[in-house]
Amino acid sequence: MKTIVIGALGVLCAAELTMAKRAASAAGEKHAPQDHIEITAQAVSWSPVLPSDPSGPRITVLAGDPRKPGLYTMRLKLPDGYRSAPHWHPQTEYTTVLSGTLLYGIGDKWDDASMHSLGPGDFLAMTGGTHHYAGARGETIVQVSGIGPTEQVRVK
Repeated sequence: MKTIVIGALGVLCAAELTMAKRAASAAGEKHAPQDHIEITAQAVSWSPVLPSDPSGPRITVLAGDPRKPGLYTMRLKLPDGYRSAPHWHPQTEYTTVLSGTLLYGIGDKWDDASMHSLGPGDFLAMTGGTHHYAGARGETIVQVSGIGPTEQVRVK
């Protein structure tokens, strides 16, 4: 098995926290940023999941740090036709589709015929250790929450 850890997460966590602190300061907030984080949809800053693939999936971390213990929330923007090979995560992930269509299947091998389709507002809780694969029909944005640290482990 090969472990894939999304390297951009640390930079994004710091960037999102800095953005939240600036927004709170500009608004004259008296509360510490960890008490309240507000990020409007228009203010979300997306970065490539893999810097070597700037046209591929994009990510933003809204709260927490997926690499560290504790609750995190992030969003992924998947391009039309995106495919994520079979993999699994050690922890349970909670996914809400915000836009587009998320396709997913359970197992170690990609099988178009057994894929499920989720649209805007649909929710999926994937138990840690479940082998799965995913794709997108149309540009798709999903919000993922869980308890870190998390990682993606590819199925061989």
